[in-house]
Parts: sequence; structure tokens; C-alpha cells
Amino acid sequence: MKNKVFTKLLFLGIMLCSSIIYSQNITVSGTVYEAGDEPLIGVNILVEGTSSGTISDWDGTYTIEDVDPNATLVFSYISYKTVSVPINGQATIDVTMEEDSESLEEVVVIGYGSSNKKELTGSVATIKNDDIAGVVSGNPSTALQGKVPGIQIEAPGGQPGGSTNVFIRGVNSLSNASPLFIVDGLFVENMDFVNPKDIKDISILKDAATAAIYGSRAANGVVLIKTQHGYKEKPMEVNFTAKYGFDTPSKKLDFINGQQFTDYLNQRFENDGDPTRVTYNGVNTDWQDENLQTGSVSDIGVSITGGGEKNSYFASANFFEQDGILTGSGFKRLNFRINNNFYLDKLTITQSLGFTQGELQQNNWYGFDGVTAPTVALRNEANEGGFEAPSEDIHGPGGVNQFGLATLEDNETTTRNLFG
Repeated sequence: MKNKVFTKLLFLGIMLCSSIIYSQNITVSGTVYEAGDEPLIGVNILVEGTSSGTISDWDGTYTIEDVDPNATLVFSYISYKTVSVPINGQATIDVTMEEDSESLEEVVVIGYGSSNKKELTGSVATIKNDDIAGVVSGNPSTALQGKVPGIQIEAPGGQPGGSTNVFIRGVNSLSNASPLFIVDGLFVENMDFVNPKDIKDISILKDAATAAIYGSRAANGVVLIKTQHGYKEKPMEVNFTAKYGFDTPSKKLDFINGQQFTDYLNQRFENDGDPTRVTYNGVNTDWQDENLQTGSVSDIGVSITGGGEKNSYFASANFFEQDGILTGSGFKRLNFRINNNFYLDKLTITQSLGFTQGELQQNNWYGFDGVTAPTVALRNEANEGGFEAPSEDIHGPGGVNQFGLATLEDNETTTRNLFG
């Protein structure tokens, strides 16, 4: 009997404790706003870690009952940044959500507008700034290499700062197989002049449906580049980046030395029935070692971003320099950019201005006009320019002194682009 009474009392105590614990849950309500204190409709509000939630109504208001006072509310909406707010026992929580312009997780830029990714029927690939800015390269198109399916990137010769070939789904034309490049809504020939750190996102339109927007120029696909802009009502933020690295030849060929070259020439003359003979002069120059070197790569940049109630701004400067592993080759690029947005009631004015200066130095001799005989001396101070010139009587058919020509030749090409 006593056991039955004790069991009933224990059960009643458990029920009372459960009721007390249950009664500690609260009802949370509030209003969700966007920038400018306008109510935001249809925002998804979820109690983190549970399936309990609701959406904001026409006035941006919401109410969630029976919520743990120590839980966290998660506010999410397409093209807005997700916000997490700890409740901390509060009964009223108002939230202002910040725009995440053209967020590529849900929204894809498709030409003169944007579309929800789940509603998009065309073939579009996207790549974000985080995947681009980390690539140290003189050409931003190399940032797409290996990151987007169906895109082929070729860098002929590996020249620092050299243009690349971009093919979308193979070569589709016998004349011009390059895609159409569009930077901030304007048609350009390529994206070589754009600073990779200034790129916010890249959308690649890969199918024939792009012709409906851009016409026949989009037959080989379209590469849409959108540069960075600031955000409204954000304090000034300054970012500084600096990267430094090295390029070095991974493998070298094993060439014959001066004595072996002389023996080869004499054997060749003998086989041809030519009485000419060459005497080894004791010189043994490794032209491969002289022409190939370890090159340095430096990438330094600074950006300023922010905004007020009626405007936003983004400004950047970047210096990139790459010494080629081939003597007489290198590339320098200087970038400046200023982007602004002005919000005038229902009118938005966007301004984008960029300036780029590139200096390209090429070695046009190495590997093209035959080899230089290893019996040719590296230097000859008696000659103008200080280099030895091959002589057929002394060195046999020794070609030209490629190293001397590449060192003395000043064929630097400077290009300037003003984009706005």
C-alpha cells in the first residue's frame, strides 16, 4: 500500500516539475526590417536546432510561441545575409537584415537581370570572389582553370602576363572561338586588365540560350564579371594584402658540353665528306642555365569599402609584378578602381571606373632560332654590348647568341586601359 502511495506521489511530482519547466518557455515576437526601416515580408524565422518557426507577415511582424528562452532565432531570406540572434529571455526581438547583393547560393546573374537558381533552365556556372582572390596570377582568367566544368583555359608559352585562350565547351568556330566578356554590363575583348581582387563574382553562360540576350556574339558563350561595390550604412573598412612567391624551372634538359659539341661537328663534317674541321677552344657555356632563372612574384593591394544612408563606395589599388623564369621576360601591372552607388529614393545610380597599366617584356629569341653553341663564350667585353658573337670559323654553325640578344633587346610593351 505504501509503495502505491509513494509511486503516485512520485508521478505527481514529476508532472508538476514538467509543468514548471514547460511554463518557463516564452513567446517571442518582433518585426523584421530591411535597410531604410522598411518591413521585410516573407522572412523565414527558425528556432535553431528545431523545426519550430514561422515567416514574417505583410507588416514584417512575426510571433513564435513556446520558445526556449536560451535558444537562438535564425532569420534567412533570399539575397539577404542570414542573421542569428540569441533570445536571452527577450520577448521582443526586432531585426534589420542586410542585403547580400546577387548572392550566388540562391541568385544567379544571367544577363540584364538575375534569377533564382532553382528556376534557371539555362546552363550557368558561377565562381565567387573567395575562389578568385586567392590565385596569384598576372591574368585573372587563370583563376577559372580547374574550377568550372566545361571551361578550358590555355596559357600559350607560360609568358608572365600573357593573354590566355578561353574556350567554353570546346572550340565552336573556325575563326573566333573566344566567348563574349562583359564587365559590369559593358562588352570588352577579354578580362586580362581586371584585378582579380576587384572581382565579386563571375557567371559563365554556357548554352545557346545566351544568344537570345546578346545575339550572335554570344555563340561561344558569355563570361559575366561583376566587380566589388560597397554596402549601405557600413563603416569604412580597409583591407591590405601582400603575397610573395617564386617561380622556378621544374626540370632541365641534359645538353652536350663544348668538347662533345666539337666532336659532333667534326664527325658530321667527316660523314658529309667536308674537309672542314673545328678545334675545341676550351669554352664550355651552359646556355640553358644562363637563360633560365628563378623568378619572383609579388602581389600587393589595398581596398577601402563602406557606405552611408544614401551611398556606398569601393576603392582599390593593386600592384602585381612577375619576373619570368626566362631571361629578358617579365610583367608588371598597376590597377586602380573606384565604384560608387547612389540611392535617390527609387532611383539608383551606379558608377564604375577602372584604370590599368601593364608592362610586358618578352624574350623573342630563346628556343626559336636554333641553339647557341656551348663553345661560344658568355661575355666579350671587346664587343659592343659585351657579348660574344658566334663565328662559323671558330665555333662552326653556332646559331646566334640568344642570351645576349634577349638581354640587350628592349621590347617592352606598355598598355593602358581606362574603363568606365
